Amino acid sequence: MSKHTLEELVGRLRKKLKSTHGEIAEGAIKSVWGVGYQLCITIVLK
Repeated sequence: MSKHTLEELVGRLRKKLKSTHGEIAEGAIKSVWGVGYQLCITIVLK
C-alpha cells in the first residue's frame, strides 16, 4: 500500500466519523510521526 493510498483511506474514515459523530470526531484520528495513526475517541458498539 502506498503512502498516498493510506492517507486517502484515513481521510475517508475521518469524513465518515465526522458525519456520524459530529464535532466530537474532529480530532478522532491523529498522525503520530514515525509510527502511524492513533484513534483518539471512544467507540461504543451496539
